[in-house]
Amino acid sequence: MTRLAAVCFVLFFAWRTPLAAQLPIRGQVLASENDQPLSGAEIYALRSRRGAETDRHGRFVLWLRVIPDTLIAHFIGRAPDTVVVSDSAAAGGAVVFHLQSPAVALPGVTRPRALPGHSRARRLRQSREPSRATCSVVSPFRRR
Repeated sequence: MTRLAAVCFVLFFAWRTPLAAQLPIRGQVLASENDQPLSGAEIYALRSRRGAETDRHGRFVLWLRVIPDTLIAHFIGRAPDTVVVSDSAAAGGAVVFHLQSPAVALPGVTRPRALPGHSRARRLRQSREPSRATCSVVSPFRRR
C-alpha cells in the first residue's frame, strides 16, 4: 500500500512540474502612428511554440515555457514586429509592440468604361421577354 501511495505521489508532482514552469508574459499591441490598440493581432513565441490574440484593448497574455524567447506580432495590413523577451519581462514588465503601416501604397482598382461585347449582351437581355415557365413539385409522400 505504501508503494502505491509513493507512486501516486511521484506521478502527481511529475505531472504538475511542466505547468509550474510556465511564465505569463503580458503585453499590448499598438499602432505606431497614433498609439491606438490593435484588436485581433496575433502574437507567436518561436521557441515555446505558443500563440495568443489581443483583446479589444490590444492586450494579451502569453504563457511561455522557455525564457529568453522571441515574440512576433502580426496584424493584417501592418508590418510584423519582433521582441526578444528576457527575465525582466517575465518578472512583471510588459511587452509593447508598435506595428507600422507598410510604406508601399497599393494602387486603386479602376473599372473600365465598357468591356468588349458588354453593350451587346445588355441589349440581348433587355430584348428577351420574361420567362413564363412553371414548375410543379411532386411529393414522394403523396398517395395517388
